[in-house]
Amino acid sequence: MNIKIIVPFILLVAILLSSCKECKFESIKTNSLPNAEIGKAYETIIEYDCNCDITYREATIESGTLPDGLEMDVTGKITGTPTNPGTFNFNVSVKICFQMDGAMPFDCYFKEKSYTLIAL
Repeated sequence: MNIKIIVPFILLVAILLSSCKECKFESIKTNSLPNAEIGKAYETIIEYDCNCDITYREATIESGTLPDGLEMDVTGKITGTPTNPGTFNFNVSVKICFQMDGAMPFDCYFKEKSYTLIAL
C-alpha cells in the first residue's frame, strides 16, 4: 500500500470523528412534583437533561397511578383536575431518541424515575 494515500485518509477520518457530537440522555431532571388541589386545574411537566435536539420522546407510567382526573401525555406533561384526595406513587419511564444528521437508525436511551404526587 502507498503510505502517501494512507496518512491523509487517517487524518481525514480523525478530523471527522472528532467533529461528531455524541448525543446523551443524561437524566430525568424533575426530582419532585408539586401537590395538586382537588377541583383545581393542574399542569406540570417531567423535564429531561439532553445535550441534543430530541427526535423522539415517549414518557409512560410503568407502575402505580396518577390521581383520578389527571393524565400524562407522551411528552411527560401531566394535566387535568384531580377529583379525589390521596398520595399517589408511580414510576415514569422515558425513552429519548436522537437521529444524527438524518442517518438511520435512531440512538435511543431509557431512564426511569419514581414520583409521589399528593392531591389535597
